[in-house]
Parts: sequence; structure tokens; C-alpha cells
Amino acid sequence: MDISRLSASRYRNMAGTLCINDDVIMLEKTHSLFNRNITFQLNHVCAALIRKGSADFLVDGTEYHVKKNDLFVIIQQQEVRKINQSDDFEAHVLLMSREYIDALNIPNAVQLFLRVQRDPIIHLKGADFGVYLNCFNMIISTLHHTNNPFQEQIVRHLIKAYMYRLAYNLRLNNYTPQSREEDVCLQFIRLLEQYYKEQHAVCFYAKKMNLTARYVSSCVKTITSKTAIATINEMLLQHAQQALKERNKTISEISYELGFTNPSVFGKFFRTHMQIGPREWRENNRESSANGII
Repeated sequence: MDISRLSASRYRNMAGTLCINDDVIMLEKTHSLFNRNITFQLNHVCAALIRKGSADFLVDGTEYHVKKNDLFVIIQQQEVRKINQSDDFEAHVLLMSREYIDALNIPNAVQLFLRVQRDPIIHLKGADFGVYLNCFNMIISTLHHTNNPFQEQIVRHLIKAYMYRLAYNLRLNNYTPQSREEDVCLQFIRLLEQYYKEQHAVCFYAKKMNLTARYVSSCVKTITSKTAIATINEMLLQHAQQALKERNKTISEISYELGFTNPSVFGKFFRTHMQIGPREWRENNRESSANGII
């Protein structure tokens, strides 16, 4: 069963589910989908905060035991199957699209994904569980107030705080790559964060690392499941969309700031990847903002 095909509208028809859109979905209690003995995939990153009881899951063929006070993180497209659970098993489950998380621009995000892919269980000790529970409860409370015009902004900042706390708990500043591919991928991401406005070619980053572009692309693809050029393009699109939302710069200014030779080249790039031009995208975003949806 591929749950990635379920949209927010489908989730909304299930009890105990709160959504803003397909990017953020909160399951207040253990969801019926997680109570069935089926193998499924999610097109979201899943963070389950275990409030009561325990359960056993298979993730990509590896068995994991989770219990109260654990944070269980499942990366999108991983195969998941619940083996068993205690009668009192209960969890808050937060689902987020990878695109949504990438747009938060969290430092060490790549290290975070690598860490939880290697070991998806974070054992929370002392006050840490209370911190996460309060954060999840605040997200739930905000999602209940559908008439709040700032709902999406509040949820985004709460999720960003959660991600920073998770990075702190995992001590990602001291993260050690576990393979040559991880090391190359992390070097590429760090260089990209530094030079993405100036350099859009994989060969530039490969030369900085004294490696071939083909090898760098292979490493990035192995670790992130995305090509190096796709990663560069995503970085540019995220910052382009943010700049278009802020409205304090013209499209021409944004195009030159992001390293495009002229606005026409930027417009063609944006339309190719978004199926809409930057001007139309900004106008649509203006309408959404006015309706309190943004």
C-alpha cells in the first residue's frame, strides 16, 4: 500500500487528523493506518512521538522497538510495517513533506536526515520529552484554530523550533560521516549553501573538492536520492520563492541576486520547474496570503 497517494483531503476525512495542506499533516493519536498489519510507504517525513505503551516496526526490513518517551522518525519512501503494539500504545504523528522541510532552511538538515535514516529512534530523557510534547501540542492547538489568519506561519515556526531542538539533541554539529559518499555529499551541501547564488554548475563544486563532477553527482544521488543538479535547482527555487513572497524586490533584482544572467533566463528556469512564471506565482501567492492561507 502506497500511502503517499493519500492527500490532505483524504486525511481530513479520518478521525483525529489535522491538516493545513499536503505539506503538514498531524495525527493527534495513533492513526488507523498505523494500526494495520500492512506494509506502506509515506511521501512525507514522519515523526511519531510515543506517548504511551510500545510497538515494534519494520523499516526497510530492519526491526525497531519503540516505547514511551521515544521519538520515531521515518524518512519518506521507506517501507514500514507494524509488527505488534501494546494495548495502550499511543502517539502524536507529524507528517511533513520533504519540500516543506527543505524550505525551512535548517542548518545541518542533511546530517539530520542521514542520522535518522541510520537510526530512526531518539530516546528522549528528562525534560526533553516534555519539550517535544509541548511543541506537538502547540501545533495541534494551532491547527484546531482554522480561523486564525496566521495559522500557517505559527505552525511553520513551531516546526522550525522542533527541528532545531532535534538537531541539538542529536549533536549534529559533531556529526561524523559514516562513508566516503556521506562525506562528499556533506561537503557538496556546505559549499552549495555558500556559493548557490553565484555558481549553478556541479563542476564548480566538484573542482572545489578536487573531484570529478560525475563522482560528486554519484555520491549525492546515493545519499539523498536526488541528483546534484536537482539539489542545486531546489536550493535556487526555495530562495526564489522566499524572495517572491517577501515582495520587497523586483523580479529583475531577484534574478540577478540568484546569479542568473538576466530576468528572462530566471523566468525560463522558474517556469520549467514550477510550471508557472515568477510573476504569476507571486500574484497567486498574494491572493493566498490575503485569504490567510499562505
